[in-house]
Amino acid sequence: MAVRSLAVPASNLNLDAALNDHFRIRLVIVDDSPELLEVFCNVLRSQRAVEIVGRARDGSEAVEMTATLNPDLVLMDVQMPRMDGLSAAVVIALHFPNTCVVLMSGDDSPQLRAESRACGAQAFIYKPNFNNEIAGTLELVRRLGRHASSFLE
Repeated sequence: MAVRSLAVPASNLNLDAALNDHFRIRLVIVDDSPELLEVFCNVLRSQRAVEIVGRARDGSEAVEMTATLNPDLVLMDVQMPRMDGLSAAVVIALHFPNTCVVLMSGDDSPQLRAESRACGAQAFIYKPNFNNEIAGTLELVRRLGRHASSFLE
């Protein structure tokens, strides 16, 4: 049986549809480090529920790809040249409300988590824990779409 891509925004799906094995999250991944981008892509390829539809190197490219590709999720680094992840998250949340944003960083400070949430991100992943956190974060986004929130208080 072929796996289909998501045709409607994740936030418009009910829980039963979201849990269906044939549901796939269309994802754009963004990081200015080519090495880390490749590592993250390799981890994501092991996730059945993910289809990587684009790769970007900064926030400006992420916004452009979001406009063109209409992904369900943008998984994005915080610190990047040209436009950082926080600024791009604001633009994506404002102009593409059906696209979820998950920010990631090597800085796990409460202040950065709060800034990420304030910029419209649904979740935050501490990069050293990426392998351990990505599956749970994807499942949360798959189930709840834009209503997802995995921020620690």
